Amino acid sequence: MNILPLIVVIQTKSYPEGAPKAGEIVYGEDGATRDEYEVEEVVRSRMDPEGHREYLVKWKGYTTKNNTWEPEENLANAWDAITRFDEKFPNAA
Repeated sequence: MNILPLIVVIQTKSYPEGAPKAGEIVYGEDGATRDEYEVEEVVRSRMDPEGHREYLVKWKGYTTKNNTWEPEENLANAWDAITRFDEKFPNAA
């Protein structure tokens, strides 16, 4: 009996090239930066390697190219958007 190794391939979906990473400075269409940004919509969620929940955020006034993954603690003023996302996708990570 021959035993062969099993290789699991997982296909992941990538997000727009050039999208900023969490904590990166994002410039608005007018070129200005702001200390606090308004969340338009939570698009997705995931668990980071340490088991903390992160959300892919669409920022109001910015294109989807500027969406960023943000940890829950960065979204203290966005619970309405998080609640809408959780109600729409109850089984999301």
